[in-house]
Amino acid sequence: MIIHNRIRMMFSSSDSAALSGLRENRDAMLTHGQSGYRAETDVLNADDAKSAEIAAASVLEVGEFDQDGFLRSDVGALEDIATVTPENFVPRKRFGLTLVARNGILAVRKDYRGNQQAFLTEVHALDTLARANCNVPALLDIDFDRLQIEMSYVAGTVLREALARRGAIVRDRDVERHELANVDPEERRLARIQEGRTRLATVVDDAFIEDLFRQLRIMHSQRIVWGDIKFGNVVIEKDSGKPYVIDFNSASYHPKLGDRAFRRLADCDIEKFNLHFGTNKLTTDSLRERAIAIPESEVYAPACFAAGVSIGNLWDNSNGYGRWRFLLKHALPPLQGARVLDLGANNAFNSLQLLRNGAREVLGVELDDKFFEQGEFLRAAFEYSDNANYDFQYLHSNMMDIIRMDLGKFDFVMALCCIYYLDRDDIAAIARHLSTITDTFVLQCNTSRRIGRSDPDTYEKASVEYARKILSDANFSDIEVISPSGYERPLLIGRQPR
Repeated sequence: MIIHNRIRMMFSSSDSAALSGLRENRDAMLTHGQSGYRAETDVLNADDAKSAEIAAASVLEVGEFDQDGFLRSDVGALEDIATVTPENFVPRKRFGLTLVARNGILAVRKDYRGNQQAFLTEVHALDTLARANCNVPALLDIDFDRLQIEMSYVAGTVLREALARRGAIVRDRDVERHELANVDPEERRLARIQEGRTRLATVVDDAFIEDLFRQLRIMHSQRIVWGDIKFGNVVIEKDSGKPYVIDFNSASYHPKLGDRAFRRLADCDIEKFNLHFGTNKLTTDSLRERAIAIPESEVYAPACFAAGVSIGNLWDNSNGYGRWRFLLKHALPPLQGARVLDLGANNAFNSLQLLRNGAREVLGVELDDKFFEQGEFLRAAFEYSDNANYDFQYLHSNMMDIIRMDLGKFDFVMALCCIYYLDRDDIAAIARHLSTITDTFVLQCNTSRRIGRSDPDTYEKASVEYARKILSDANFSDIEVISPSGYERPLLIGRQPR
């Protein structure tokens, strides 16, 4: 916590230098802002006369937002925005927000009331996150003398307001009239979050929440900790239904902090996200707890994650982490931008390594319930470790089922130490099918005779000679064999003739 408090003040010891640096980049920031999100004035749905006046104005103050996001309108009734009468206006506790119409575009003017650190933090965050394609308002104007910005108004409904309309006690004005007004502040905060959570599913779906978490991941990729995660800082955009995130004056930026220390700060964001949205997104602590709970005997493919967390025997080069480093990393076809099908994906370790090393999309097929569940954990663990979202589709299915599926084309298909468990006719059938959806098929054999297989025929089906025949018969006749000395799991890459 001492570290956190100190580094949050990134601008405090050099505000003048930071202010000067951002001022020099003002034109570049505003130029980039021109390509960002826009809402035109007609989204207000004012009456015809007022709509024409608002649209024609070079600059017109439409109204002022109160603490709960209600607008005290200066232009009369508005249909598509929550408004409030002057007598019911709840003054904002910190910074002023004014809705402004400027040449047909709606903007929110934020007045930091002399708080230079908050001003600098938000200017930097909005510009940085917009360039990283995060769903944030665009910077439209920056006044370094008055410490004010204008950012695009995000048309839609604030999530807090959507929840309040379903009966949640989440607005300040509602809490003041509720029994929560008389309880301990921390108890009140948690109760408000619970009020929102109980109604969340009536307002947004799981896809929305996942998209919102992706926005948080983008922030962390830019070394920004949001800090102020709450229902009032998320907007459900009117046309797309996507989450837009607002309010970064309390964010913090840590470009020079080590990865492990930054991850701890990012974990605070993730814990707040879990609390508000009822998710179980991993943090370092929960990653470690879940990894420890997996018995080593149940790990076929060992894996290594962030913060030194691992499962299984990492130095076994027959599977998982050891096999990837010893063989697969250097032997597989080019991965950059590739679309890959992974048959018998087990716990998805290899599928995820493909994505971590440049593959665009991977489909993994696995039938075993235990490994499938383990694979879902590995996906979450690697996405947490890498602060990334991987395009991985995990099919809980038998390998043979793909013959009846329309999965599209693949740059290559791989079946590592698995296809030889099928009977011979099925192996031939699946190879023939693969020849119609890819021109490259990667097979891994297992030449060990010490396994004690229940079916002696499996030894032959797992041999290099049999794999060669399967590849050739399915027109993958250009065959490369990669067989390091003493290694009992040679790799065959079969390609169709050009």
